[in-house]
Amino acid sequence: MKSFQSVEPLISKLKNFAEISEDVQRDLAALLEEKNFKKNEIIISVGQVAEHVYFIVSGCIRFYHFNDRNEDITTFFIMENEFFSNSSSFLTGEPSSSNVAALEPLETFRIHKEDLYGLYVKHPKFEQIGRRIVESTFVDTFTKKPQISSSAEEKYMDLLKKNPELIRRIPVKYLAPYLGIHPNSLSRIRKNVRL
Repeated sequence: MKSFQSVEPLISKLKNFAEISEDVQRDLAALLEEKNFKKNEIIISVGQVAEHVYFIVSGCIRFYHFNDRNEDITTFFIMENEFFSNSSSFLTGEPSSSNVAALEPLETFRIHKEDLYGLYVKHPKFEQIGRRIVESTFVDTFTKKPQISSSAEEKYMDLLKKNPELIRRIPVKYLAPYLGIHPNSLSRIRKNVRL
């Protein structure tokens, strides 16, 4: 069983969505597993069914797939104090269509799907928090992704404005495909813009 102190960042994040009772906090802490990953380690691979929801204590991950030219295309980044899973795989039980990998050494807490659903049954108010997290993640997927119609420089500047930490931590080889631009173009843009 995890102590309340060790899971405090996760509990604080949950409290952004709604108050949670001491009973829920205790039951949740008992179900959480600490799981660490090495840099570049695959967390969820294409074809695997996602069975856990993760909370990032420290580190950064990326979602990616390979296109028909076998190019590595990053579709999303997630950093500390956020939840992640391959949502469609987790919710439907279907195999994942993308990979999830640690970009840095990664410390997480995770909960298995069956344990999470059991917690929802035991504490129905906690299910509302789960729904709000899914809704928030869904909105973030669309609001944080660069606009396709923008120029390369506009995409970079928009991301710099919305998430400067991401710009500092993500290697160009992953950031460029995410922005939909060539790595050389991104390098030129970065030289012209001081962080």
